Amino acid sequence: MAAVKDILLWKDGPKYVLNFRRPATEIGPIRLVPKPNGAVKAPQAPRYTSYARLTQATNLDGVF
Repeated sequence: MAAVKDILLWKDGPKYVLNFRRPATEIGPIRLVPKPNGAVKAPQAPRYTSYARLTQATNLDGVF
C-alpha cells in the first residue's frame, strides 16, 4: 500500500509513470517450492494477496 503523489503520461506514448509520496520499500526474494512438496504452482498471471501475507511469507505457499 502506498500513497500516490501523481500519475503522468510517459513521454508521448500510451504508458504512464506513477510517482509515490515516499520511496518504495524493497521486499526480498520469495522462493517457489516446487511440487509435490509445495502447494502453489509458479504464477502464470497476476494474482492478488495482502501486504501482510506478502511481507511475512518465506515462500509462495505463504503468499497465496
